[in-house]
Amino acid sequence: MLHLIVTRQVDAVVVGLSEPTGASTAPLIATARRRHNVLPIVIDLPASPTAFEQAPALLQAGASEVAVRGYDRLDDMIRTVLAPDWQPGAGLALVDTVPPMVPRSLKAFAIACALKASPRLTMELVAEWVRTSSRTVRSRLRRAKLYSPLAFLRYCSAAHAMCLLYPQRLHPNRVVEKMRFGTRRALNGLIEKYSDSSAEVVPERWAYAGLLLRADEFLRWHPRPRAWNVGFNLERLERYVEGGLTAEERVDLERWVAGTGLADPGEALDRMRSWSKARDLERDMRQRREETWARLLRSIGPGLGP
Repeated sequence: MLHLIVTRQVDAVVVGLSEPTGASTAPLIATARRRHNVLPIVIDLPASPTAFEQAPALLQAGASEVAVRGYDRLDDMIRTVLAPDWQPGAGLALVDTVPPMVPRSLKAFAIACALKASPRLTMELVAEWVRTSSRTVRSRLRRAKLYSPLAFLRYCSAAHAMCLLYPQRLHPNRVVEKMRFGTRRALNGLIEKYSDSSAEVVPERWAYAGLLLRADEFLRWHPRPRAWNVGFNLERLERYVEGGLTAEERVDLERWVAGTGLADPGEALDRMRSWSKARDLERDMRQRREETWARLLRSIGPGLGP
């Protein structure tokens, strides 16, 4: 194979995890990359915990993409890496960022999310790949003071999408199609959750690099709110209690409230009062904010309201 690579007689290479001898293919990939620095190399990866744990070494050696058997179509993946405008995605950067945050028992889960997260990837499928249950993954993340499996999938999906938007500079419609978001609105909703920007302005905001640097903020549970000092959107709160939010917006808001760590409604109201007074809000406006906040806490779970 190396002779064919060196003499440029192949357009792309597909490799497994190991040689016929049982040795890792990482040295072969590294040699092929040194001899042909633009050769597309695709890893044909079986869906198993061991395979996912071995995948980062092959990517670091120089592999271009990972095709998971039964999930990715290998011929589609080869066409993708052969396209003139192909560029490396977020997989390797996420593999360097996300797995180090989780316990050893969840490495395969974190790597699977880092490599393949998208709107079509479900927690149930990831659990099947890594030979465990969604409940077990959720419990282990909780014990490690990390957010839910869904938070990992959404964070990694956002990183993949932002990488396509910038630095790859794909049009948002192409990102919707490539990652199977379904609608442009779904893409914008995810991007806004992690960057406070729409898909159209991500290239100007460097949101992708910022997201990678803030993994701990989005994936690790913190006992205090991350950005309480910026305040909260009263209109959104009122739309929530009046039933004016979409199902997705409602879930996002509830997750935000749960993530602030303000489990004590008294503490929540004290912070709302401080926030209001610092901005010289009129008394009736402060009262409306406090009442709305209390109603929100009650609606999310019994016993949270005053």
